Amino acid sequence: MTFKTLLLIAALIPVLAGCEAAMFATAGTQLHKKFSDDAARPSMQAQNYMAADTLAMTARHKIDRFTPIRIGSFKNIGETPIDDKLGEAIGQELSERFIQLGYKVGQMQKEPGYMTRPDAILKWNYKIDRNNVNVDLIMFEEGSNQLLAKTNYDIPIKRRVRELGHLEDTSMNYLFNLDN
Repeated sequence: MTFKTLLLIAALIPVLAGCEAAMFATAGTQLHKKFSDDAARPSMQAQNYMAADTLAMTARHKIDRFTPIRIGSFKNIGETPIDDKLGEAIGQELSERFIQLGYKVGQMQKEPGYMTRPDAILKWNYKIDRNNVNVDLIMFEEGSNQLLAKTNYDIPIKRRVRELGHLEDTSMNYLFNLDN
């Protein structure tokens, strides 16, 4: 190789690294847009995927992709009774996203020969307010209970959330003063 060729390659390395970073940032943005019903009110899946992304980014210095993640329990801490199918769906979507990110994911119950000693546990609480399901997620290390990451987010109450949680549609209640 000539000196000019080596110089050209050396000059292009930072440019290519910048292109790669821009490509991945754009891909992530497009992924989240794909799962949104509209720009103002993201879908349940988009919110759960973004929350999993946030946890993975926050915990990246404490765990790696070889660290098994167990999806733990969920708890409705609000006053509104809700069907457990909503909590199960949240857990499923969080699991899906962690798997897409390259992590090994399992449920809390022991499965013979599969992840017998998990290192990270994911648990969450949720409650219903007027227009949203408020979700608090925490990831901690099993055994030491060291906090690895946490986040809080809202899932807009749309048709899918109402169906999973067996919630009534209160979007028009303000007209008739039924929320009091």
